[in-house]
Amino acid sequence: MSFVISNGKIFGEKDAVMLSSNSAYQSGFGLFETMKYRTGELLLKELHFERLLEGLKILNIAPPPDFTAANIEEQVIKLTTENDCKDKARIRLTASLQNKKFHYLVQAFPLQEITASGLSIGVFEKGKKTVDHFSNLKTCSRLLYILAGDFAKENNWDDCLILNQHDRICESTIANIFWVKNEVVFTPPLSEGPVAGVMRKFILQKIKEINFFVQEKECTLNDLITADEIFLTNVIRGIQAIKHFNSTTYGSRVIAEIRSAIQY
Repeated sequence: MSFVISNGKIFGEKDAVMLSSNSAYQSGFGLFETMKYRTGELLLKELHFERLLEGLKILNIAPPPDFTAANIEEQVIKLTTENDCKDKARIRLTASLQNKKFHYLVQAFPLQEITASGLSIGVFEKGKKTVDHFSNLKTCSRLLYILAGDFAKENNWDDCLILNQHDRICESTIANIFWVKNEVVFTPPLSEGPVAGVMRKFILQKIKEINFFVQEKECTLNDLITADEIFLTNVIRGIQAIKHFNSTTYGSRVIAEIRSAIQY
């Protein structure tokens, strides 16, 4: 049997730890972090907690003083041992309200490193992401992403790109998007509405350190069609090169250099 941690206490995964009053269940009102755990360490935990605490502040959800990165990491280590995934794990940390009080849930799942490359992607056009004060949050409300993910599967794509209200590309269903043109690395700015990805922030920092020029720029369909390379990023899969999009085939030389340099 697998286990979860609810507000610091460990329970069996089938125990009722999320009640019908939970705001994430009722209305998607809550935030979550998906983190990678490797041999006793939560990777990029400072960036994860920085994003989570900023998001909770925006939603007017006040966590208790002991809700810290160090405390959660300690609980994660315990949980990965219980769930027999202490070497590599995918961690989900959900923060919401339950009976109008702060509630968090920690889950740990075995993880196999994903090294897929040469992916194919398309565009989801049936729904658009609104650009507003809440666009960059990683909320529990996932309707648009789920439908776009289903659309990708229907078309035998590996992922699907999300359009914002201006019909520009802002992200994919599970990742931030970057593209390369003439040795310059581009990504949509947060003002275009993507989730403020932890891996996105990490890569933007690292790219500057290895002397690549990087620019945040609005992303049109033509930008991707005429790009030299395209890649997607998230903390579980790292950097994934795109091989096919809209009948165009892409290289991955710069992507390989970036991946090698950041050593994530």
